[in-house]
Amino acid sequence: MNIPRVITLPVGQLRSNCYIYHTSPTEALVVDPGDDSDFVNQKLLDLELTPQAILITHGHFDHVMGAFGVQSAFNCPVYIHQDDDFLLQRMRETAIHFTEVDPGPPPLITHYFSTEESITIGDLQVTLIKTPGHTPGSLSFYDSKNHVVFIGDIFFADGSTGGVDHSYSDKNTLRNSIIKISELPDDTMVYPGHGSSLSIRQYKNVLTF
Repeated sequence: MNIPRVITLPVGQLRSNCYIYHTSPTEALVVDPGDDSDFVNQKLLDLELTPQAILITHGHFDHVMGAFGVQSAFNCPVYIHQDDDFLLQRMRETAIHFTEVDPGPPPLITHYFSTEESITIGDLQVTLIKTPGHTPGSLSFYDSKNHVVFIGDIFFADGSTGGVDHSYSDKNTLRNSIIKISELPDDTMVYPGHGSSLSIRQYKNVLTF
């Protein structure tokens, strides 16, 4: 089966991007299962892929609502930065407030990050890049071998950036995070939390900060 390396699934009312990152003939990572866990699970089954982990870029409800459903179906670990745990704990309340839908419980976090590090999951090595500003625990997941980075809501294809209107957000910190990501190799494909993907080279032509 010829499966694209990155499969983009816009999910939920806010059309957040859930990514299935195909890493071997039978294994994958799931990044930001923001809703519609039944849909995500069926896609994995159709592709005959078993998720080895769920990676969460940040704790906003529209990026984590489907995580418990995927975790329960495949019994896989869930990774997030510890500084966004407070958002995860109020995920259910926030989701109900904004969407009038009860998403059920948040996922059971098995791995909390606190520093930048590299992790090995299956046959894949992923580098964690701390990219706070939108949220205090925002992370980007970088695979240097395959020139891929998942950035959550740091910036988007139209040149806009993640919101900083929350009490825990910081514009200058976000700007530093954007600079950090923009310094990755130009051929790196960037997969944001909403909208389309582009290379670092293409993003440099639209970013304004």
